[in-house]
Amino acid sequence: MNYRYITNRLINLYKQDLPLCKQRSQLFSRFLTTNIQPQINTSSHRWTIKRYILLFGLPITSVLFYRFSTDFETRRKHRIILGSIARAIRAVSIGIQSIIDQECSLLFKRHGTDAYRTTLQACRRRNAKRFAKFCIDAGGVYVKIGQAFINLPEVIPLEYYEELQILEEHALRQEKGGIDTLFKRYFHDLPESIFAKFNRNPIAAASLAEVYQAETKSGEQVAVKVQYSDLRERYETDIATAWMLDELHDDLTLELDFLHEARNAERSRESLKHLDYVYIPKVHWNLTKKRILTYEFVEGITVDRTEELEKVNLSLKDIDQKLIHLFAEQIFRTGFVHADPHAGNVHIRINKKIKSKDFPQAQIILLDHGLYESLISEERKILCDLWMATINNDHVRMKQSATALGAPDKDYELFCTLVTMKPLPDTEQYIIPSYARGWDPLPRELQMYALKSGKFLMPTEDEYNNELTDEQRTKLQIHFRKLMDKKRTALFRILKQMPKTMFLLLRNLNAVRHTLKLHNVHDLDRTRIVTEVCQQALREFQTKKRKI
Repeated sequence: MNYRYITNRLINLYKQDLPLCKQRSQLFSRFLTTNIQPQINTSSHRWTIKRYILLFGLPITSVLFYRFSTDFETRRKHRIILGSIARAIRAVSIGIQSIIDQECSLLFKRHGTDAYRTTLQACRRRNAKRFAKFCIDAGGVYVKIGQAFINLPEVIPLEYYEELQILEEHALRQEKGGIDTLFKRYFHDLPESIFAKFNRNPIAAASLAEVYQAETKSGEQVAVKVQYSDLRERYETDIATAWMLDELHDDLTLELDFLHEARNAERSRESLKHLDYVYIPKVHWNLTKKRILTYEFVEGITVDRTEELEKVNLSLKDIDQKLIHLFAEQIFRTGFVHADPHAGNVHIRINKKIKSKDFPQAQIILLDHGLYESLISEERKILCDLWMATINNDHVRMKQSATALGAPDKDYELFCTLVTMKPLPDTEQYIIPSYARGWDPLPRELQMYALKSGKFLMPTEDEYNNELTDEQRTKLQIHFRKLMDKKRTALFRILKQMPKTMFLLLRNLNAVRHTLKLHNVHDLDRTRIVTEVCQQALREFQTKKRKI
């Protein structure tokens, strides 16, 4: 058998076996495919399609149906409600987070030690920054609450007081087209058609509204206060969703009603007409609605711009005397008290009606009359008694007056100091040296009372600078802060028991105190000014009593 014969036999065998190999290969391939990727039956395939339709089609269909079946205003209200719920949830979560942070940070720290106090201060600082950021992000009512805390340095820790200062300069922004929306709603036209001139660049902004300068068709210059277009809905839904804000509902509702503010302005103008150094801009009632308020435009310098006031030769002492007299008149005599007289709401200008040889006389322009507190005659009489008892150091009458206004018996001295903003006679030896004036935001008279309660006399300036070591100075500051925190706890206890009337009164007093501190006039006799007004009010009470 030669080589050629063997080769031909092999070729023939290959040709015979090739179909069988192909068939086996196909069977093997089908076997693998069947095990790895089984064939899908018709019913299972249909269910998969339905499942994807439900998963993606239903939400898309719902969104499209909601979009085309509801108008823009309805969708806007729904967004506001959902936003309020989200803000309320975030507020609660931040509160819980702050509590957990403080508890965990102090878990292994012994109370009263330096490590405990240092950790506590750091924890408060973190939580204060967290709260301030939330107020800015949330806006609306939460900014208003944060600003209210700043006016109560007596009860909030130093770290919160410092971090929340950023809210004083924070204001919302009018949403695009917001001005036109409100003018069309209330005047059925654009502001350029209502006024002869209307500058759309705001000259002032706050937490409730923006102020624009305009000119009426009769040629008068006016200031137009326009509320943020979505603010009312946000306030209502924020209060409805955040139960902890329920007590603020009445005051915030009144502040959002510009017709109420206009009536307050007219009433305040009438009650203060006997003070020629006070001016309240007139209201243009024909251009005023529930969310748009038009005042007479009056130029002035805000009371906190000390350098500008001095440039026009106005006396800070004259301004402060008039401020003290003005608000003493409201508290003791008229009973209609401006509850938010911060620097932005008190402007100063030269009183051209009164001429003086030495320096121009100041005139106070009182703005923003949305929040007032009415004191009935009985409350004013008790406040007069409290003031007179405090300056005479009559502890029996002090206690009677303080408890009548809602203060606890054991804290009557602290309450009298808080309301009168005057150191008690037996605290005068507990002076606050200049080196300690930035250690705590508590007012000086309350710091003096805290030192008296702790029976702690501060070292003199020479002792502090020349005799104490750095370590002793640090311990002194820690002990000072400890005494202030203890007294702050007592103040918080007082405020919890006080009626809302006194709370707003304290807000007024703190705003005035802040201005006086800023001006830093040394020879200002505040006690004499307030006592004169108080005595006059008591004489009026006696006269009315005789007539009855």
